[in-house]
Amino acid sequence: MNRRTFLLGSAATLTGSGLLVGARGYSRVESQREVAVDVVGDEDAYLGIVYPESVEFGCETTVEIGLRNQTKIPLDRVDVDARVRGDGVTVDGVDVPDSIELGEEEVVDVTLSCDGAAGSEPTLAFDVSVAGEDTSIETERSRVIELDCECTREKSAWAYGDGSWYITSGQLDDISGLLTLYAGAGRNDLESGLEVGDLYVGIGSDSEGNKELCVNYLVDGSVGDKSIELKSTKFTVVAKPEELLNNNGEAIAPDAWDRKYHDKKGGRCIDVSGMDGFVLAAHATVTITESSG
Repeated sequence: MNRRTFLLGSAATLTGSGLLVGARGYSRVESQREVAVDVVGDEDAYLGIVYPESVEFGCETTVEIGLRNQTKIPLDRVDVDARVRGDGVTVDGVDVPDSIELGEEEVVDVTLSCDGAAGSEPTLAFDVSVAGEDTSIETERSRVIELDCECTREKSAWAYGDGSWYITSGQLDDISGLLTLYAGAGRNDLESGLEVGDLYVGIGSDSEGNKELCVNYLVDGSVGDKSIELKSTKFTVVAKPEELLNNNGEAIAPDAWDRKYHDKKGGRCIDVSGMDGFVLAAHATVTITESSG
């Protein structure tokens, strides 16, 4: 919030034209009357402004821009144009006050979210225009705030094979190795999901000749500009697909599974020799870190 204030000139007279009122202050005043203007900085201009030089944040934040009415009239129109230059950050909304009374300060809230574009150096640029009776004030150049964000989101990842979120014993016998792990692909919408790794599935026998199902989670350290970390895994084996559905026919969330197998990293093998058939549902939790700046 530190701002330098410069007194760059003495009073001047303006009649119905634009005038530069500050190297960092609000820079154009139009009036139908004669107005005495000092050339000053942002904080001391007719429309004082306070904003941070830079902002660091996680997944989302709200940047506050203070506007102070230092004219001699109420300002009953306030417009702010805020946009991001560069990649990695999105403007989700701008909350602007309806008016600024004489001598009062109002706050403009700019809501930002981190998309994560590694290596980019995004900035928030904004312009302001206000108006009152016979007078309008507007910026002649954009003010700029440097942005730096890093967003870590936790998402569920499911193994997807042969058109469903689970695989049956019949399919397992034909599997050569890998199924794709998708994160964030709710309601089977693969286009909205992210491929974060693979699930290895295999049928074999243990040292005593018992049939076993082996599962192993293989998650890459990164996908594009996103960093991926396997946080936890969970899978279950049931005799019939219906056992993974609730009374409404909807898939049961992993936390509600009757039988749970956990392994923070990797996987394990399960004895399935006593089952005539079975269904495997495999679930993982991953963290996805997106950064820009």
